[in-house]
Amino acid sequence: MTIRKILIAFVILILVLLASIKDAMGQSGPVHDDKYYKKVLKISPAHYINSTFLMTLEQYLYEKRSSLVISPGVILKKNQDIFLRGATLETQYRIYLSRGIRNDDSSLGFAALGFYTAPYLHGLYFEEDYYRSYWLQHSGEYERQEFEKVVSSIAGGLLMGLQIDVTARFVVDLFVGGGFKWADVRDSYDDADIDDQYYENYGVFEREYTGIVPKGGLMIGFNF
Repeated sequence: MTIRKILIAFVILILVLLASIKDAMGQSGPVHDDKYYKKVLKISPAHYINSTFLMTLEQYLYEKRSSLVISPGVILKKNQDIFLRGATLETQYRIYLSRGIRNDDSSLGFAALGFYTAPYLHGLYFEEDYYRSYWLQHSGEYERQEFEKVVSSIAGGLLMGLQIDVTARFVVDLFVGGGFKWADVRDSYDDADIDDQYYENYGVFEREYTGIVPKGGLMIGFNF
């Protein structure tokens, strides 16, 4: 997979999302009625820290008793030491265990509260060009060289969450859970002929990690 194919796929997803929004906005209905809105568009502010723009579209099903979620994301970072680019894609099937609507005691004053559980599947692909300095024993000097890393991963598991319609439009989505993750890492540094070479021991929150992983987050968005 090339970065060009990733960008083309992301553009197609954006066009699909925009078409969905346009279609929904073109329909007439009572703006005060929570049951009228059938979709939610959300972003994840926390992912900005990890150089990722993540957007989520949730389509309600069966009178909001369940929903289908798709979350495409773009990874991008470039400076004098690193050039990182890639994409992520996650899907969920949410089952709402309860959903309190306005004027219901379970809504606690919000427009709606929705407790849900959701199996998820997550895929990731990125390429990284980076510089690393290493020690040359024969010359007694440090040398700086560029290396390339390619990572692809797949993950899956189960989430539990609470989606709060703070108003009829504004939504806050909180979730926790976890599952498994398998990552394939190809790093040109591993194949280099370096005297003091060492191998990475990736942490549970790093993209290159393989193992059992926790998962959690907060998203904000709007109903339409």
